[in-house]
Amino acid sequence: MKLNGTADKINILKLNDKTCQIELHLNKLPNDELLNGLIGCDLLDIEIKKHVKRRSLDANAYLWVLCDKIAIKIGTTQEEVYQKSVREVGRREMLAIKTDVVDRWLIDWRGRGLGWFSEIVRESDLRGYTVTRNYYGSSTYTVDEMKRLIDNIIDECNELGIDTKTPQEIEKLLEMIRR
Repeated sequence: MKLNGTADKINILKLNDKTCQIELHLNKLPNDELLNGLIGCDLLDIEIKKHVKRRSLDANAYLWVLCDKIAIKIGTTQEEVYQKSVREVGRREMLAIKTDVVDRWLIDWRGRGLGWFSEIVRESDLRGYTVTRNYYGSSTYTVDEMKRLIDNIIDECNELGIDTKTPQEIEKLLEMIRR
């Protein structure tokens, strides 16, 4: 069962050193039948987290149209244009990876998708480790992260004299992302 809504109040009651009772006051009623089906299960996966709005598929499609236009203009692939933009403005993190498995790490990270790539930065201060910079693909981006990526691609289009949607059309597309 998956619910979304707002918690008007959350009470946590410690029952003993190993257990607690969590009471959520939700603004939406869950299905009693589904809840009753969970009673007595050996193990439940329970997750409560803040909702994060993801990017829209329309925005993603527009991003790829622009990447293709840039690629044609500069004689490269749309994938290289996309990765360049992810490198410039995308989400990334630095990680220290054991040096003896860093090559495998680079392959595995890239295997997650086109925007997922990793590069060696330097030898770590931790003996036997290498620092890597790891980029996340746009499929995991929030609305704001996706907006930044699209804005970066639009800026490149403008520099190359490639027509994009009008500022009003772009704002309408970005407004769709925000909803």
